[in-house]
Amino acid sequence: MLRKTLDNLHLYRPYLLITAVSVVLFFPTWARLFGQWLEFEQVLAHGLATGIIFLILLMVHPPRAPSKKPGMIQDHSLAGAVLLVLVTLAWALVELVRIDTLSYLLLPAGMLCVAWTLLGLNSALRFLPYVLLLSLSLPIWADFIPGLVALASAVVSYWVQLFDMTALIEGNSITLPWGRLIIADGCSGIRYFAISILLAAVVSILNDYRWKGWLGLVTTAMVIGLIANWVRIFVLVVIGYQSRMQSPLLTDHEMLGWLVYGAFILPALYFAPARRRTVHVPETQPTTIFRKGFAALAIAFLVGPLAINLAQFTA
Repeated sequence: MLRKTLDNLHLYRPYLLITAVSVVLFFPTWARLFGQWLEFEQVLAHGLATGIIFLILLMVHPPRAPSKKPGMIQDHSLAGAVLLVLVTLAWALVELVRIDTLSYLLLPAGMLCVAWTLLGLNSALRFLPYVLLLSLSLPIWADFIPGLVALASAVVSYWVQLFDMTALIEGNSITLPWGRLIIADGCSGIRYFAISILLAAVVSILNDYRWKGWLGLVTTAMVIGLIANWVRIFVLVVIGYQSRMQSPLLTDHEMLGWLVYGAFILPALYFAPARRRTVHVPETQPTTIFRKGFAALAIAFLVGPLAINLAQFTA
């Protein structure tokens, strides 16, 4: 693996540069994000791992170099530079008023704009799946919890009725003859949901799926994550029903949840279509960095980090 990483150095070095430039350009938000990764909260426990996976994939399986056909129009354009300045300006405004969610969402947009400015549109599009994978580390998952809880409550309640179990169902509460089970936020399955999408994104990148295959695999992974969580909750209801609410699994079911999830996700990963990357001579050439794009970066730095520091200093 180390030798492969060294052999790919000329291929992934431009993208490491893009990543480093993006972190410097939007540093205050990246610093807060890294701090949240280190807290390992339930909804973002995968954040640090996602960042590490992003870097490993860049080095082990870098984006394929765009084909350069004779007469092909150079895709380094003013549009990427203008968009970078606009995104940086928007980021600076929301950063000043501390709208954290918008600041986080502008990080992947900013990274893509930096790639477009320095490498061109074609290379930026090749980089897009990696940026989307890194976007999974953003602290946006808590917003999905209420919907996932409501969906899990509806499905599990239907299964309880389908199996003719004696129970009183009220929203996310299932009352059995021997006690009550609450489908709380911790039962939303957000971890299984997020990790399923992360695994699907990794598999898609490693197999160089096109967008149709990429979206198909991610959608399938999302469904698997949801179903695995529903089955986990239903198994706990059955255990509570059969044990008259005396089973220790009702209070400590972490391992049970991962076993159920593994039973669903591992076969899916095994049967996912695998493709071996075919390396052509043009693809072994390093991606060219458009040096004039650094002028746009300088302008972005002026309207972004420097403007924020001046505004905070004069406030």
